[in-house]
Amino acid sequence: MDLPFIRSLNSRTPEEKKYADEQHKVSHLILKALRNQEGNKHCGDCGARNPGWAALPHGVFLCIDCAQVHRGIGRHISQVKSMSTGTYIWYEDEIDAMRLMGNDRVNKIYLAEWKEEKLESRKEIEQHIKSKYVDHRWLGAIAETKSPSSDKQLYFKAHNIEPSQHDLLDEDEKERVMKCFQENEDFFQCFGL
Repeated sequence: MDLPFIRSLNSRTPEEKKYADEQHKVSHLILKALRNQEGNKHCGDCGARNPGWAALPHGVFLCIDCAQVHRGIGRHISQVKSMSTGTYIWYEDEIDAMRLMGNDRVNKIYLAEWKEEKLESRKEIEQHIKSKYVDHRWLGAIAETKSPSSDKQLYFKAHNIEPSQHDLLDEDEKERVMKCFQENEDFFQCFGL
């Protein structure tokens, strides 16, 4: 099974860290817009409203309770990051994973063979999460997908800018993009895509 590739934190270059830090606000606005898409408005594991966490490399949006379960199953299987506290820096490959996957796609893959049943207790939800991500109990075939474009590439395309010109963008242009995200919460509409 091929999940999006997420590089480890210790493999990040100082330049990548600096860029991710500079894009911090934009990254969180993109994540908010992704979370507000219809399939991502509820926790991908228990269905709770307004998930504020994510599990990588799965690309699933989670509530805080399910995020704690993911923490407990180990970083080698699931890395948990907050989308709402603003304390976590998100890298392009991580945002791409969230865009590529999302709750609907994750559940089509991981719950393909699951006979839906109501999960009532926290213990049942915890066991369900472990069966889903650790044991791959209900795993189905993965549909072929195209690789997502990075936010930067979409920005370049929308504005007919060569990537080497990115550093020449002024703060007003960056401000316009930020304002659009805050008003519309639709990433693609902000860039006219």
